[in-house]
Amino acid sequence: MGWPGRMTLSLLLVLVPMYLHGASLQKAGSAGQRKPFFERLRRLEEQFRRFQEVTLTQLQGIANNYNMSYDIDAQLHSLAEESQAVALTVNRSQAAIQGDLAHLKAWVRKTQHRSRKFATWVPCS
Repeated sequence: MGWPGRMTLSLLLVLVPMYLHGASLQKAGSAGQRKPFFERLRRLEEQFRRFQEVTLTQLQGIANNYNMSYDIDAQLHSLAEESQAVALTVNRSQAAIQGDLAHLKAWVRKTQHRSRKFATWVPCS
């Protein structure tokens, strides 16, 4: 080998380690660049998981409120039916009492009329 061959070999021996060193730095750099990406991805996944938990909790609260509202509506409906039944019973009782009262008034008049008649027939002592 002549001088140009030695020069090329020397240059190659100097450049190859530099290239390999640069490539290893690039790998480390890209690994370093990937680390923040994966860290950010992990944080986003954690935030999304918390968002899902909060959303689920809120939806359960809405469902509970709906069920409570539905239960209250059913109870109010039941109370309205009971109130109507009580009002009907009171009206029937009032009608029956008024009928009994009318019968008693008629009986009292009849009794008073009979007692007046009897008083006119019986001689006073």
